[in-house]
Amino acid sequence: MKKLMSSMLAMAAMASLISCSTEDILNQENPGTDNNGLVPIKMTAQIGGLTTKALIPQDNDGKLTGDVENVYFLRWDATTTDASKGDWTTLDTPLAAKIQYTDGTIKFTNPQYYNNNGYSTYLFGYHPAATTTAEKKLQWNLDGAQDIIISNEQSGSKTTTTPLTFTFQHQLTLLKFNVKLPVGSDHAGEQLSSITVKGQNSTAIYDPTDNTFTFSDATKDMETQDATLNTDITVDGIDGGTLLVDPSTAADGRDFDVVVATKAGEATKEYKGTIKIEAQAKTAYDVKLTIDQKQVEGTASVGKWESGGAAKEETIY
Repeated sequence: MKKLMSSMLAMAAMASLISCSTEDILNQENPGTDNNGLVPIKMTAQIGGLTTKALIPQDNDGKLTGDVENVYFLRWDATTTDASKGDWTTLDTPLAAKIQYTDGTIKFTNPQYYNNNGYSTYLFGYHPAATTTAEKKLQWNLDGAQDIIISNEQSGSKTTTTPLTFTFQHQLTLLKFNVKLPVGSDHAGEQLSSITVKGQNSTAIYDPTDNTFTFSDATKDMETQDATLNTDITVDGIDGGTLLVDPSTAADGRDFDVVVATKAGEATKEYKGTIKIEAQAKTAYDVKLTIDQKQVEGTASVGKWESGGAAKEETIY
């Protein structure tokens, strides 16, 4: 009878173990028990700036209002105690994650753990998904609608007791357009059809070894996103949409060639001109365009991301 009872107890214990799923074990927060001694990597995120077209849900104070999906991290594990930063000359497979808006916690699709050897693990994150170049750099195609955010590098080991905190920063410039008529204009009844910014860079490459961006292929004409179309333009102005472009490297900014297309009944018109904008990274600019008989007059002032310089006045014909 004692043997029978022992067998039944052993079977019950085994059934209890089998009923625990792998996910249940991996998601436990207490190291050294069911995780076979592995310490989970806990992380939180902060995102600088404000609302963008990158599907990053933020309010006007920069606070997240929804989870940020399709965030990716690169991980490098040191093999000695001498490492002071990650070695990003060989990029490993990106780790998919999301940022929870309630508390900024970063959740990996596949939970990550520190190595048991005690050496440091280095990570940095980015959004959206990128391709890897032959030179082991990250590459994105710019379309005017998608932002790019990159985090700082952080490290920890199995002795780390607090979550790693990653700060993501916007890498592009946000242009926010408004189109209006001059007072006393004879353009009444004209409606906005499109705003096109000519000759923008369409390739962005990030080198994580020295934390630098390069932009190229300055041949893409980009139309603004989410403009108020087919609505009469007024002296107070209507929303001309937004555009995300690469930041300027010139100290005094760069020239943007802009084309505003309108229609009135069957008649269509185009107004062309150039606006100089400082165009710093992670900075938004309010670009106000006023159409005239000959041109569009434009102003560019700092918007809602970070401070980016004084307002400028230009005219587009």
